[in-house]
Amino acid sequence: MRSIAATFVSLIALLASAQGPGGGRGNLPPPLVRENATEKISEHVYVIPDDNVVLVPNIGIIVGSRATLVVDTGMVRGMARR
Repeated sequence: MRSIAATFVSLIALLASAQGPGGGRGNLPPPLVRENATEKISEHVYVIPDDNVVLVPNIGIIVGSRATLVVDTGMVRGMARR
């Protein structure tokens, strides 16, 4: 599981920095998902919490025997419903 979570965190960091310093948001630092923050919820379900960081969603990871599903909840309740 470590390699999947590490790869996902690296991808989020890369996407957040793609817009340059501040991510086009003035002087705010880029929103980053905290490394090594993965929490095991059940045997095959993990979550990376947002830790109340602006522009960082909660992320779910469901590990199956043939595939892994990453769940991006979006930034607000309406996005999560879509």
